[in-house]
Amino acid sequence: MAVNEESINSFMEFCATDNHKAQQFLQHCDGNLEQAVQLYFQTGGNLENSYEGENNLMNELRLQQELEMEVRQRRTAENANHAAAAPNNRPIAPRRARTAPPAEDGWLQWIYTIVTLPVQFTYSTLYELVSFFVNILFGRRLPPVTDPRGDVNNFVTNYVQSYVAGEGADRVQNAVDFYLKSYSEALQEANRSLRPMFVYLQNTANEETHRFVTEVLHSPQFSALVVAENFLVFGISVNLPEGAKVASILRPSRYPFLSLLLPQNSRMVESIRFEGYQLSVQNIVSNIDFALNDYRQEMELARVQRAEREANRRLREEQEREYEESAAKDRARIKERRRLESERQEAVERELQKEKQTAARREQVLDYRKQMLAVSLPVYDGSDAIRMQVRFPDGSKFESKFAPDDSLERLFDMTVMQEKCPPFFTIHTTYPRKELHCAPQWYSELRNEQLTVDGSEPVPFVQPQIFKEVGLEKSVAVAVQDCLA
Repeated sequence: MAVNEESINSFMEFCATDNHKAQQFLQHCDGNLEQAVQLYFQTGGNLENSYEGENNLMNELRLQQELEMEVRQRRTAENANHAAAAPNNRPIAPRRARTAPPAEDGWLQWIYTIVTLPVQFTYSTLYELVSFFVNILFGRRLPPVTDPRGDVNNFVTNYVQSYVAGEGADRVQNAVDFYLKSYSEALQEANRSLRPMFVYLQNTANEETHRFVTEVLHSPQFSALVVAENFLVFGISVNLPEGAKVASILRPSRYPFLSLLLPQNSRMVESIRFEGYQLSVQNIVSNIDFALNDYRQEMELARVQRAEREANRRLREEQEREYEESAAKDRARIKERRRLESERQEAVERELQKEKQTAARREQVLDYRKQMLAVSLPVYDGSDAIRMQVRFPDGSKFESKFAPDDSLERLFDMTVMQEKCPPFFTIHTTYPRKELHCAPQWYSELRNEQLTVDGSEPVPFVQPQIFKEVGLEKSVAVAVQDCLA
């Protein structure tokens, strides 16, 4: 049957497992999330265990009896000043795998197991049923987590004061270096850096906590393993809100609790867990090393693939940056070319406008010349006449006579009527050189407009005087200067 994505994500969050196993358990339980979670922890994450029936349950009980006997033997040996033999260092299969070791006990142990089987089975079943219905009816009421980092820092501070401060140099050297951020941040960091991760949950009320810390977590073997495999170690007390939240996710049955999480398919998946202090540090390290063997090659491959992806990403970014720089240069060149073209076009338009305006001014002067030619100005021929010889820029000359009381504007009119006269000009005496202000006001303004357009200095307008006022008498030679030359 199809399982909805929300149930799969919830199962993966509760059990810290992968997508495939979540679908497997949910499909087995017809999509019932509660039943699937219960079955997951009952079978240790191995669905095949649910089909093994009573024989499998007997094997599990026998395994528990073996573990209890080993613990009792080790404690007896410690109380007798280690007179007994050292504890068995045979690696114990991970809890989640629940693979029972070969039988090594006699008939008495078999008889004991068979006799206690109904009691163990009844107790386990009733406990699971009661827990199941309590969780359905009431749920787990967890304290709100307001400061997860603060909870972690408080735990580490108390941990150092309780187990590190005042210890010997070897204990301090082997002390655990806990990750000082929240559980979710620890998962993200381990997954991002492809590092294996330990999750240590501590219950201060548990009498085995101190021995577990000093004999396992601070042991040279465990410390060497953490350093060699570059473990990220996260620790928290279940008495703190952040620890209660983590415990609700991992659901340990006993304390102290140590879980190994490994990166797999962009998630952190639990590989093995240790609940309570039942194994020696050699067995714990051996089990962890055994669990890591299956993942070292995958993690190395994942690191290589991530390095390749990172290299490809940097290469793409470099190519995109080079492309963007090249495109920016192209855009700048196009923009500059357009700017120059626009400026050239504007210059052409300005030049055309200038030529058009100049032609209009020339036309205005030519119109005035035509008017003067049409009038046919009379020439004064009295005895006191002033003879003016006017020389043009091309060397041509003309002469005319004026009365002493004539205005200099008459000289302008006689000059502008000549074909050789430039459209914009001034008249000045040859020696000494002196400008004669003879142009009317309209012409002065028109000439100054042209001079301004050409970038020349305008000639200020002066009201024309009469000949005798400027000291002109008898015969005078003057020259015409082209203002546009």
